[in-house]
Amino acid sequence: MPDIVLNIGLWWAPVLALAIILHLSGLSKLRWSFLILGFAVSVVYIFTVLRAGQFIPLDDYIPGLQWNWSGKLASFAMTLLVLAVLSVLLREVTPARAGFRLKQEPGSVWPALLLIAACIGLMVVLTIQLGGGPQTSPERLAYQASMPGLDEEPHYRGLLLLLLNEAFGGKKIRILGAPIGWGGLAIVLIFGLGHGAGFNDGQFVFSAISVGVTGFLGLALLWVRERTGSLVMPIIGHNAINFVPSFF
Repeated sequence: MPDIVLNIGLWWAPVLALAIILHLSGLSKLRWSFLILGFAVSVVYIFTVLRAGQFIPLDDYIPGLQWNWSGKLASFAMTLLVLAVLSVLLREVTPARAGFRLKQEPGSVWPALLLIAACIGLMVVLTIQLGGGPQTSPERLAYQASMPGLDEEPHYRGLLLLLLNEAFGGKKIRILGAPIGWGGLAIVLIFGLGHGAGFNDGQFVFSAISVGVTGFLGLALLWVRERTGSLVMPIIGHNAINFVPSFF
């Protein structure tokens, strides 16, 4: 079985388990149609970021690129396209509800910046502890300053978060002013596992540190997204979290 299929199953298995538990316990009135739709959107995203880069042949214009610029741009475009289609078909799906807005919730910017700064500090400390030294090639710096947030935030904490919030429903808990629900928890699970657990040539690979750190950062970015009501700060924060540690 191809690794990509195994990985999708691995990353989504905890979400399905969570859905079944919540449904059987009565803690959430699950909307299976939105859960299935969220899964489908996730599958399209994964295949796009890994396989659709060939349709944006940047290598033809900028020889020697080492990073997945084309795949990231393709997945960003796909997220926008899927959002546009769903916003026509479903009243629950709108760009604003998916975080595609410039307006920030009152009093949310400074708390968001402080949390982002704390996450950057954590990553700098971890980078220094793990060693390896600065990695400051021009392409790496340009990529880390732009692509991670531009690609992943609109998908994970934008469209997919909206779909899973609709799927799980239920009352959200306000954590320091940010409304966090079961859909957000599902996003944290997918995001953490997607960066630290998977199959490579049929062999299971797992990094507890990667899953834990990425899961924590995903939770922090989820808080920023829900507190501000916008993807602007998560995109900026995600890129900064990836970019700054490159110098250490």
